[in-house]
Amino acid sequence: MSSIYDHVSPILQKFIVKYDDFKIGKLIGQGAYGKVYYAVHKPTKKKCAVKKLFIQEMAGQDLISYCREVEVLVKCDNAFILPFYGWSATFPYIIITQHIPNGSLFSALHHRPLAPSLSATNKTLIAIGIANGMASLHSVGIIHRDLKSLNILLDENILPKIGDFGLSRFQDDEISQMTADVGTPHWMAPELFESTNYTNKVDVYAFGMLLWEMYNEEAPFHGMNSVQIAFQVSKEAYRPPWPDNTPEDFKSFVNLCWNQNPDKRPEFKQIYKYFIQKKIYFPGTDFEFVDRLRADINADERRRLKNESNRIPPLFVPKSQSSSSNESSSSNNSSSQRSSVRRRYNPTFDSSSSQTETSDFEPLPNPASSKFAEQFTKSINYITKDNISDFFKLISPFLSGNGVPDDTMIMILRELHKILSDPNRLTVFLNLDFHKMLPIQSVTASNLALLLLLDITTRRPDVVDISFMHSIEPAIVTHPGKVLSIIAPFFKKFDTQKENDWQVLDFIIKNCEPFLLGSGEKFIHTIYYLNRNKK
Repeated sequence: MSSIYDHVSPILQKFIVKYDDFKIGKLIGQGAYGKVYYAVHKPTKKKCAVKKLFIQEMAGQDLISYCREVEVLVKCDNAFILPFYGWSATFPYIIITQHIPNGSLFSALHHRPLAPSLSATNKTLIAIGIANGMASLHSVGIIHRDLKSLNILLDENILPKIGDFGLSRFQDDEISQMTADVGTPHWMAPELFESTNYTNKVDVYAFGMLLWEMYNEEAPFHGMNSVQIAFQVSKEAYRPPWPDNTPEDFKSFVNLCWNQNPDKRPEFKQIYKYFIQKKIYFPGTDFEFVDRLRADINADERRRLKNESNRIPPLFVPKSQSSSSNESSSSNNSSSQRSSVRRRYNPTFDSSSSQTETSDFEPLPNPASSKFAEQFTKSINYITKDNISDFFKLISPFLSGNGVPDDTMIMILRELHKILSDPNRLTVFLNLDFHKMLPIQSVTASNLALLLLLDITTRRPDVVDISFMHSIEPAIVTHPGKVLSIIAPFFKKFDTQKENDWQVLDFIIKNCEPFLLGSGEKFIHTIYYLNRNKK
């Protein structure tokens, strides 16, 4: 029987991790092959994302796809490729990557709750990053095959991280190993629908679709099913239409990217040059940031090449080497190799779009900045009944506590407690589902976060539903008694006629072990109370 080590290079053994070394937090995503959780690596305290596969035994194509994704992530050390931390060679099978806070490009383009709004400058910088990352992939012979907005994550600076390499292939693979009809139809090149004889130009086609989607903020071929798309794209050479006011040079460039003939599509290294030299851009782009990003990319690439031979898996770097005090020094940590773009880039570059939506509020600076508290207090003073929703959206990136200093997070929670004392403001906060984002796993801020949740459920017990229970699940192990107090108001309104109430009860019963281990007496009393008072 084929071993997992038969499908990976020796360097991957350096990246093997143990599942038990991670403290698994809330669910942050789910796909066809697994679930993605926020997690903390216990030995290094590093925050990360854990992709836990559904498969229980690795064999056949599942084994090949799993090893392929790991191989791609290790081989591609680029500022715009999702940073790889580790993987497991035994069940449960996991892939560890950096935790990216702002969700997918798809969510941002389609205005999903909590997703950042994108200015023209943001879009141009995202396009530059994707082009640079894809050029890096292609330079080592890798074809992504599933490039789409759902697989582009946005970091704290609204810069892209290309991820999800389960469908990736190396260009020197035998043609027999290349499969047709892979990817997602809306972004798939015509040759993918009908042939196994294709090249890395399928990714260039997908990039063209991405540019159309970013310009129009609409999924390509919206309203068409897979069969219709396949026929129209491959047989009729149909492409989504452009608005009348689209600049001709931008439209012509995208048309070139999605040309029916793959040979006429440009290489990603050319695409990157077009954008970085400002020949192609989204109308309204501030070129100051293009220049800044170009300088940062060049510096990051020089640093990466210098340290390539001494690359060390991020989760195995000693604490003395991985501390924030040493981040600015020369380090072999691949995470710090990539850090120059993140560290040196201004996180408020998209302020033009923020100002449009929240005209009463100025963008908040980096939470580590000394000016954050001043600007945060100033924003509170401008709150009215008409703009309270905008205020909550303004502070939403900081509610989870990720990347927020402890004292700053405590300040936010204390002020939030005061703000939510107003019932109308509380209603707006709940309607936005922001009560499900609080830092219940923070070492220093969890007590305040849980106290705020207790106040919320006491006043509004109706917020306790199955979705809410999943959001506070990580706190069951660490604070079982407080979780029971938070959900206690729910039991007073338990209704046997409501499906949600039974779902919540089922969730509680399934988690009885951590409740019993952590707060057994209180859990038994709670169940007894429910049994005595149920209708």
